[in-house]
Amino acid sequence: MNFLIPDKTDIIIKLLLAVFLAGIIGIERQRAQKAAGFRTYSLIGLGACMLTVVSIGAFDDYIGITSFDPSRIISNIIVSIGFIGAGLIFHQGIKVEGLTTAAGIWLAAIIGISVGMELYFLAIAGTVVAFIIMGVLRKLKLE
Repeated sequence: MNFLIPDKTDIIIKLLLAVFLAGIIGIERQRAQKAAGFRTYSLIGLGACMLTVVSIGAFDDYIGITSFDPSRIISNIIVSIGFIGAGLIFHQGIKVEGLTTAAGIWLAAIIGISVGMELYFLAIAGTVVAFIIMGVLRKLKLE
């Protein structure tokens, strides 16, 4: 198995960037007094990044030899996050609460995946756009 990555500093940078970017969105949600905040978003970004790094690095030896597809891990991250998001959505009569938080958690996972795949510009740009959507538009009362 070829999981020995020569530069461990690269892994640390990826993990910290995923935590930082996902955490930015979590800070906005925490300031809005929502159920999931900085720690939750950061952990989701971290976990998604770690699983992505594992899916890319740990299974190189199997590509082309078996039917293993590393992208399956990434698709399962998204499915798993769906279960967490579903637990955050509540119905109160005709009002639905938690949809934006659930969408934000889903996005935090995608940010972690993007960092894990070294798509840094995508992760940073996505974080900036999400922060604008969740913070600025909330202040303008645009739901």
